Amino acid sequence: MNKLLIALSLFSSIFISSKVLSDELKNDTDAFKGLNLGIGLSILKYNSGYGDNYGVTPTSDNVNYRSTNTVPRFDASYLFELNNKWLLGTGFTFDLSPFNGDMFLAGDNIARTRIRTTNHYSLYVSPFYAIDNSLSVFGKLSYQSSNIYAIWTCPESGPGSGCVSDHMRLDGVGFGLGAKKIISQNIYVQAEGEYVDYRDKNYSSSGDNRWWYKNNDSFSGTLSIGYHF
Repeated sequence: MNKLLIALSLFSSIFISSKVLSDELKNDTDAFKGLNLGIGLSILKYNSGYGDNYGVTPTSDNVNYRSTNTVPRFDASYLFELNNKWLLGTGFTFDLSPFNGDMFLAGDNIARTRIRTTNHYSLYVSPFYAIDNSLSVFGKLSYQSSNIYAIWTCPESGPGSGCVSDHMRLDGVGFGLGAKKIISQNIYVQAEGEYVDYRDKNYSSSGDNRWWYKNNDSFSGTLSIGYHF
């Protein structure tokens, strides 16, 4: 009986020791690598320089829009382990609703214009550094693309009296920083800030109506929650 107790005690000690050693040797990156799906809310500040040959204001045909709004955003990524501290992620984001900018009222009180973006998405690469097995920080470099609309209404003269709506697709480059916190085995929260610089773009229709977008950029702060597979 005593030999059996000694054997059981020895077996238990070996099992516990090996479990503790295994946990100690486990990489911090193990908690982050793999597929991540998240959804969040972005507070987005969008700046747009818009112009056309209709003369938006009495003194200038350029208008600078600066609008802030919130949009829900879906994020899917996969993180690859590089070593016990570093990972490299690739991912995709998509805005689940359009961004509606503030209405601009021309100085002559004739034309009103609103900047609106739809189908905004990004493709990104993201290096991660695991501070420990529950907290990591990351950077982000992304390609950004969005439909942008200049929607006109003319409250005094009415539709069809020289009012236009124009749209095109803009693309640009984004730069971001953030942090990810694992709050349970499969649930995480993430916070990040991002700046996007869109390239200038010009357009001329067959009727020689000209529009252009320049100095377009955006700043966003996003808080999200997700599931780690």
